[in-house]
Amino acid sequence: MPCNNFDFHSDYIVFFNGALNWLMHPVLDETPHIIQTLTLASEEYCQFSTPVDLDDVYNMHTPTLSLEVLGGCLCLCVDRSGAAHDVWVMKEYGMTESWTLLFSIEPEAVPWVNVQSFKPLVLSKNGEMVLLTYKYHNSVFFWYDLKKKSFKQVQFRGHPHVSKVAVSGVGSLCLLDPVISKSPLPLRS
Repeated sequence: MPCNNFDFHSDYIVFFNGALNWLMHPVLDETPHIIQTLTLASEEYCQFSTPVDLDDVYNMHTPTLSLEVLGGCLCLCVDRSGAAHDVWVMKEYGMTESWTLLFSIEPEAVPWVNVQSFKPLVLSKNGEMVLLTYKYHNSVFFWYDLKKKSFKQVQFRGHPHVSKVAVSGVGSLCLLDPVISKSPLPLRS
């Protein structure tokens, strides 16, 4: 893997846009974090920068970062040591200048929970709300209104504990070309 002076930031790898994507953190503190990718079809590595030099902007030594996929975009979650939770999206995959701060949750908005524990799952169709869950307690879900900056807990009737693990996913690592027939199959009557 062509990444000198970097280590894995986490054991979490995101499949998006036909590539495996993961965070790399610098061995030396002066170097910014990067996102390493491996495009599966071409087996080519690529890397690009995180939205900002996180250590400079957030004035901390070790920001807690995680990669997700949200609203059809690669997403970087930055936990500012309990100060806030920022969610960045890359509007155009691979284009570092397309990083946009989608939302930031301040601790005052949710005094009943540590803001570091949020994980975005899905963006609403109109793009005005995001479904969140706790990273460490995946049976509680919230809609977060991006304009009003307010929360609404999602209630599932008759199911006190809906899920032990909340995962959103669309991609597949299976190559279907060898199993898809080039000619139509005959219909059975």
